[in-house]
Amino acid sequence: AKMAEDTLATAVNAINTLNYNDDPVAKKGAEQWLSRCLVAAESWDLIWNLLDQTQPTEVRFYACIMLKNKLRRQWITFEDEFKNQLIGELLKRTANAAITDRVIFTKMAAVVMQAVFRATSEEWPNPIDDLDSALLGAYEQAGESAELTFHLRRLEMYKLLAEELKDAHLVKGQSHHISHQRALTYAKVLEMANQLLQAGNQDASLFSLVFSALAEYIDFENDLTNVAPHIQASLQYLAIDDVAEAAADFLMAVLSTDAATKFPTLLQAVASYISQQSAEFRQALANEQAESVRGVCRVATTLGEYHMNDLLPVDTEANIAAANGLLDLLLAVAGCPGQYPIDEDISAMTARFWCQFVDTIASADMELSEPLHRIYGPKILQLVDVLCYKLTLPSDDQPFGKDDESEFVSYRSEWTEVILYGTSVVKDDIVELLTQQLRTAMAQPQPSWQTCESIVYCAGAVAQAVDSGFDSPVSFLPVLLSLPKHPVLDKQSVICVGNFAEWLGYNSEPLFEIVPLLFAPLVEADTMGVASEALFQLCDVGGKALVSALNDLLTAVEPILGNSDFPVAVRQRCHEALACVLKHAPTAELAQQSRRLFDPLQAKLAQASSVPMTMEGMEQLKPELQMLQAIPLRLNPEHDYRDELHPLARLVMECQPFISHAFLQCSHFPDMVKETSIWLLRVIRTLDNASGPCFQFLLEVTLQSLQLNPHPMLMELWSSLFRSHWKNESLQSTLHQSVLQLSETLRPIISAGDSSAHDQIISYFEALGKTMRSSARVVIGDNVDFAVTLLEWIGINMQLPEPLIVRRACTVLKCMFQACSANQPLQAALSQQMPALLGTSLYGITHTAIRSLINPLAEVLFDYYKLAPDVFIAWFEEQLRNPTIVPAALEDHDRAVAMKSVVDTRMHSQRFIKALEKFGQLCRQVARDTEPVETIVLS
Repeated sequence: AKMAEDTLATAVNAINTLNYNDDPVAKKGAEQWLSRCLVAAESWDLIWNLLDQTQPTEVRFYACIMLKNKLRRQWITFEDEFKNQLIGELLKRTANAAITDRVIFTKMAAVVMQAVFRATSEEWPNPIDDLDSALLGAYEQAGESAELTFHLRRLEMYKLLAEELKDAHLVKGQSHHISHQRALTYAKVLEMANQLLQAGNQDASLFSLVFSALAEYIDFENDLTNVAPHIQASLQYLAIDDVAEAAADFLMAVLSTDAATKFPTLLQAVASYISQQSAEFRQALANEQAESVRGVCRVATTLGEYHMNDLLPVDTEANIAAANGLLDLLLAVAGCPGQYPIDEDISAMTARFWCQFVDTIASADMELSEPLHRIYGPKILQLVDVLCYKLTLPSDDQPFGKDDESEFVSYRSEWTEVILYGTSVVKDDIVELLTQQLRTAMAQPQPSWQTCESIVYCAGAVAQAVDSGFDSPVSFLPVLLSLPKHPVLDKQSVICVGNFAEWLGYNSEPLFEIVPLLFAPLVEADTMGVASEALFQLCDVGGKALVSALNDLLTAVEPILGNSDFPVAVRQRCHEALACVLKHAPTAELAQQSRRLFDPLQAKLAQASSVPMTMEGMEQLKPELQMLQAIPLRLNPEHDYRDELHPLARLVMECQPFISHAFLQCSHFPDMVKETSIWLLRVIRTLDNASGPCFQFLLEVTLQSLQLNPHPMLMELWSSLFRSHWKNESLQSTLHQSVLQLSETLRPIISAGDSSAHDQIISYFEALGKTMRSSARVVIGDNVDFAVTLLEWIGINMQLPEPLIVRRACTVLKCMFQACSANQPLQAALSQQMPALLGTSLYGITHTAIRSLINPLAEVLFDYYKLAPDVFIAWFEEQLRNPTIVPAALEDHDRAVAMKSVVDTRMHSQRFIKALEKFGQLCRQVARDTEPVETIVLS
């Protein structure tokens, strides 16, 4: 007894340590001690003592957690007689807690649910009825005064069953039993709800639990007329703050069931009721009855999410009036007075509904489109009118805090989507509305920059949906350009201009007026970023029209291009913008004007190549290389340049000294090699075969640089040169020799399977795979020896525990499979190496549990199966008896099953891979259960 008392005291002290001691070491010690107690034989007495009513609530609370964990882990080990005793004890203690301590009752109820989920139907046939009986017995002893509490606890228990079931891991065979118990529970909940309605009970807490419990079980109901009275009651309770949340939960659960679609009159009834009570809900909004209004918003959002098409009738005036009433209420909530999120946070709740609303109207079929636009289009304009107010930034003397600002940015983003969809419905009307709004704001004696900025923000969202069919931007843009000066407003105005780019691309007259107005923002710190982006957008879509203004554009932007005081991103965007216009220029003008773009950059590269490179010098040169990288993306050839030199090719030719310097003298600066490679890669990809004049030089310098430093970007550059020119028969021999030279350079690391050279091996096989897909004939040539060597290297690297290396090596092998039918040297090499490669693949599958390694190996086997099915089947049958690959202890039956499952999946790659994966798992299990398999290196 003394020992038990000491253990109890130690346990209480340990729980108190967990709750109140800040020392992490002490907490960890207490937690470990309690965990050991949980599995000890005497732990039952300890747990019951900790649950005694004389113990503090926090001790009993933790004891419930211990008990729940013990049931989850150890139930299966209990004897049947003990389980029966345990169930009885749990019911008794839970029923007693229901009367004395609600907190402990809730935790004990969760413990009981754990037993319900663990016990089989034979061990505990009627758990819900037993729970009811235990609670009823306890409350009968407590007297009539406890009747309300009895109903509350029953409902809490039923609700908890559904909640706990969501995260429960049921034992095998339990699903049907628990589903049956859940169905019985729904019947009890519905019966209680009916009794309460008939008795006219008005207790808010009771009805709140009824609605919450019904929400958890409504998916059992196929006929919603059975709960029609409860739906009506929940609608009425939406207006009562204390019950609104639970009532909304129930209505949302009803509306999201599959059965709801079968009862369109129910949906109309919900919408009609909310519409009829619109005045009351508006008053609740004014009185700051938040829960009531939130409940309505949540119900409306669910209506919109699941039933928007039924919610927007076009048939009868009564239905249309009901829908408009609901929309008016949600407009009022969206326009809730005050600054979001400082003064209010309820307006955001309607955003999802309005997004669904405008999307439904915008995407309606032809028959419904016209009436929907006519009836409900005005609501979109009203909403945008509201948003011009709600999306306003706070006044200068009450700025946002950091968290509030972040939340407001997200709030704006949500509404942007609504405005965007809405524009496709009301078209020019929305632009005209914003034009009038902006004029009104400007007409004030002291125009507010915040008001103007909010309107311009909305216009920017509209502009993203404006296309060539709109007329109203002609009126809006002049007003936009006459706004008062303010850094935030200026920035938003420039963004708005950029968003109108598509429309301006079709309207060259305003385009010519707008572009020069971006020059001033380009040199201002607050706006240069958005101004360079807007300039690029306008030049991208209007480049052809702007060719006549090319000289003026270059003159205006040139001071920015070479000025290192400007951010790299701004200078890059300006280079891209000019390139978008340059590419449309006549050939002679392109050659002349591109000099103005390239010469400053070329001069800096020439200067850099004349002096030894330092880390500081490299950092200074990196932005210039990034400028060069931006240009090829936009300066793609507009016509065939086979007979003349494209400006990009000319630039590369003139920069040969720098390229040689960067690749050969600066090979010990990886960033220099990388940035130069990226520039040249983009040039080659843009020009394709028009890069011919600089092909020989780039190929030679790339291969030379690879000998000094096998940088992955250099291998990508080599493969790009190959893919751009392999069709040129005069270059095919050169390209084949480059493959051999590259392979010889990398032989030491590829042939050794050196995983420390991870990046180089991956890049080699990736580059080889790309070139092989272009032309395996050029890659392999007539060189059988090289094909054999390559296959040997593939086999070596397929055995590495590096998923990316294995995948890239397997990709090259699969490319060789695909090309072998038209390539005699490749056929000869494959016939020589194929058994070892297939063996390596199967060995990897049966000896590794890493899926990212198994999949590419299985893909190799699948591709070979498709290529030579009879040969593969004979080989696979033979390998099933190979003890190096398949454990000797594997049953003959399992071998036969593996053979059949693999053979039967020839035309289904995923099934084939799954079958091999399952077979590999079985082999590894058998190997673990017997003796270790000796590792044998496959040739």
